[in-house]
Amino acid sequence: MTHRDALGTVICMPIRSRRSRIARTTLLDGAVALGLAAIEISSAALVARESGEPRLTLAAVILLLVETLPIAVLRRYPLPVWAVTWAAAATFGIRHYPDPFMHLGAVASLYGAVALGSRRTAIVVGVASMVVGMAATALAGDAPAIDYYVAAVSIVLVWLLADNQRAAVSTREHERERETRRIVGEERRRVARELHDIVAHRVSMMIVQAEAGASASSASHDAAERQFDAIATTGREALAELRRLLGVLRDDDRRAETTPQPGLDRLDALVEEMEGAGLSIGLTVEGDARPLPAGVELSGYRIVQEALTNSLRHAGPAHVEVRLRYSDDALDLEVVDDGAGPAEHAERRNSYGLVGIRERVALFGGTLSVGERPGGGFVVGARLPLTAR
Repeated sequence: MTHRDALGTVICMPIRSRRSRIARTTLLDGAVALGLAAIEISSAALVARESGEPRLTLAAVILLLVETLPIAVLRRYPLPVWAVTWAAAATFGIRHYPDPFMHLGAVASLYGAVALGSRRTAIVVGVASMVVGMAATALAGDAPAIDYYVAAVSIVLVWLLADNQRAAVSTREHERERETRRIVGEERRRVARELHDIVAHRVSMMIVQAEAGASASSASHDAAERQFDAIATTGREALAELRRLLGVLRDDDRRAETTPQPGLDRLDALVEEMEGAGLSIGLTVEGDARPLPAGVELSGYRIVQEALTNSLRHAGPAHVEVRLRYSDDALDLEVVDDGAGPAEHAERRNSYGLVGIRERVALFGGTLSVGERPGGGFVVGARLPLTAR
């Protein structure tokens, strides 16, 4: 499995968390749509009463509902909603019904279609809106010139505001993508340097063992066999680490770090350090705790370190539970805090520290679950397979 393939196995957010955000957004959009419908219908009824025109017919009310209610799904279907609302608004104008204060549904759909679409879509929607607006004004009858002017200026102003919003969002997204790529590159270089140290240590051990094996071969066959078995084991481990190293290696002219790389045996010291910074932490180990491949040890430590740092930065005063579970074929890690509620976790979903966690999990072809907890808090769960990929 390549590093890119492994990255595809990473699970970014629990389904429950995504569904809750979608539900909140849907409720908000539905409320906006109902509000627009109420404003348009009431203002049209007021115009009819003040002008002495006949009351709004059922057909007129249905057209106003068709123009406004689809706004509830504007985020998901901007172009279809724009087409439906503008067709309804144009039909309403042509039929000479009492006009509402403003066709807010059409305005909102124009803004959404332009702001949520590409540059090409924005241009097409703007031109089409102008054509439909002018045609509806003309078909309405002997419209004064001021009606054409107001329609044209309104369409242009809404389009400009929406296009400016689209450009601003696009710029922010590009800047964020560029920053994310930079962080990912730095993290991959860091991982590569760490794995470089591990591989160098393994190869050095192979040399020492080979020299010892050559000496032992003349004295004891059993001792020599044990030495060469150790060489084979070390060589396989070095080869597995080297494969991972080549999967993430990037050009880097900086020297490899020479300090010893931490492992899971250093978690107690990490917990003590984080508690000194303000967190309350509980550490639980399940299963047969034992030495693991150096790359897994290092990545497991770094994942817990990044998750605790994430809690320290974003959870506020919180209690954190760190759980390690050893099994025959994998190491499971879970860091759970009871910090701020879901509304305050928005920036944590995009924390750059989580980028490093994703990279390390993907390096081993593992799985990652990151997201909010019902009732508040945040969880980072990772599984690192122990078999070489």
